[in-house]
Amino acid sequence: MKFSRACFGLIAFIAAALPAFAALPEVWQVRSSPASNDLTAIAYGNGLFVAVGRQTTILVSSNGTHWAQPSAGATDDLYSAAHGNGRFAAGGQQSHLLQSSTDGVNWGNRMTVTDLRSIFGLTYGNGLFVGVGLGSEEFSTYIVTSPNAATWTAQGSPTIRVLRGVARGTNVFVAVGDNGTIISSPRRHRLDVAQFDHGRGVASGNLSSIAIPCLRRFWNCACLG
Repeated sequence: MKFSRACFGLIAFIAAALPAFAALPEVWQVRSSPASNDLTAIAYGNGLFVAVGRQTTILVSSNGTHWAQPSAGATDDLYSAAHGNGRFAAGGQQSHLLQSSTDGVNWGNRMTVTDLRSIFGLTYGNGLFVGVGLGSEEFSTYIVTSPNAATWTAQGSPTIRVLRGVARGTNVFVAVGDNGTIISSPRRHRLDVAQFDHGRGVASGNLSSIAIPCLRRFWNCACLG
């Protein structure tokens, strides 16, 4: 199951980066990794891939083939990554809830907590980073925003469900989460409930990620459990 989720997430990321109507790569090759921990998210910007994972693992690559690990990891996990406004942002838990970097190598902690808060999804668009995840209580929601990946502000949410992924489309942010939750915001700093029926993507399981390719259609990955 871990392999399947990683593959779907990676394919969705590459699909979002491809030009309109471009075909997905048909041949894949396994690349050696300097880390043995699970990798949970990947972002691209400034000519650099940055992958993050368990125990604060951070890997960087300029070509997607050869990877380096800038520094040793810690005990906290990283779950999400995004790039925008010349900065990388990574979301995780506790002492590494939110981090940022201009080069993917040197990172600074921007927000630390001692409770359950976690950032499972990150995206950037229209001059704004948006992070979503688990709140301070079990089975609660959490949304934060930042214009620069350094100063973060908590936002209200129309749902109490844990949110697992977020993406930016044309004039809209969309976040997905537990129990088939889908919320959207036409305004860049607020997420409002979106009215979806069963024929348009509401599921009984947990939605874990979402990506928006150049064709301007939403793709989501459901992890049922």
